[in-house]
Amino acid sequence: MKSIVLLSYNNHQKKFFQKLVNIIESRKGKYKAYLLTSDKVFIKSIFNNKKYNFLNTEEISDVINYSYLKFKVRYKLQDDSPISRLYRKILLFKCRLMEAYLYTFLKDNNVNLVIVWNGAALEAALPICLARKLGIKTIFMENGYFPGTVVMDTQGVNAKNSLPRNRDFYENLSIDEEKLKQLKGINPEYRKLRGENKLDDNVIQKETKLLPDKFIFLPFQVHTDTQVLINSPVIKDMEQLLKVAYQGVEEFNRKHGLDYRLVVKEHPSDHGRIDYSQLKEEYSEKGVIFLKKIPMKEVLKKAELVITLNSTVGIEALLYGKPVLTLGDAFYNIKGITYTLQDYEDLASAINCALKDEFNRELVDKFLYFLRYNYLVESSKNDTSRNDERVVEKIISVLEGKKYVWM
Repeated sequence: MKSIVLLSYNNHQKKFFQKLVNIIESRKGKYKAYLLTSDKVFIKSIFNNKKYNFLNTEEISDVINYSYLKFKVRYKLQDDSPISRLYRKILLFKCRLMEAYLYTFLKDNNVNLVIVWNGAALEAALPICLARKLGIKTIFMENGYFPGTVVMDTQGVNAKNSLPRNRDFYENLSIDEEKLKQLKGINPEYRKLRGENKLDDNVIQKETKLLPDKFIFLPFQVHTDTQVLINSPVIKDMEQLLKVAYQGVEEFNRKHGLDYRLVVKEHPSDHGRIDYSQLKEEYSEKGVIFLKKIPMKEVLKKAELVITLNSTVGIEALLYGKPVLTLGDAFYNIKGITYTLQDYEDLASAINCALKDEFNRELVDKFLYFLRYNYLVESSKNDTSRNDERVVEKIISVLEGKKYVWM
């Protein structure tokens, strides 16, 4: 009997993973599934008598990296701060403590597959690191980019996922035109994000009137998200992102005698958590327009270009037929589909090409089609009353050694 472990570190994951465990366990005699929660693992680790230093110092540092960076950014601390140093020591202690228990659990239960959500936080990164070193298969899960889907990838999520990055792969795809039509008809802005309240029609109308005739759109991202802290090698916060984008747009305008405005929208999950008032005051005087409540689709429909680090807004923009320029590591950094800064002398040059080149609708459609119908897995994650057999089938296929068709 093969064994599967699903590890959760919040209630949403716990509910979803418990549903998957129940489905797996219903297939009596074939597979054994365990659900471990991070709090229970930590408590059991305290009373675990066995001690192992199975992971080396470099591996442990990698495991705690995101949790440490997130703490520093949240509390605006530097590496040399006594609080930062203390917190890092706490993370190292917690990691070593949990390492011993998880190592024992994986070995004693002959675990064949470890499943986590996202994989960056210490509570998920640790079992993944142990699993890989022990030769145990892994699945990373994450919210999908379209309604009713989830990511399930054996390599990672976002910039670390297994999606092909070569243009030829997508050019050679065959697609079902009817399914493509359905894809174009969906609303990708389907998840209610933290910080989003009921939309105020008056505020939306007011913000809609602020949109100029010609503008470049810059969506902010969650300031503590892995996409910013891990998958953006150069730009590490929204202040720096705005500075770089503004300078690039201004230089582009100066070189070409144009007057494109820069429009910024705050991420809903940062409402009430980050105060951008000083940033707004500084850049509003320079002509930058700041939005907060207007639906994303209303901005995307009118924008002529979207500049982003690596946000999923880039996927939404492609769906609306808008060129996308990325400043960070993104899984959709594919020539012919998006523009990346490293391919150009400077940002102004990249903006110029993105605006003047013809949008490759056929190639983009094939990429989006493959993303939705081949890569993502249909799921009713947020509805515990509905079945998730397709997710379980993907779990079983990975467990039994099935490879992705594109690998």
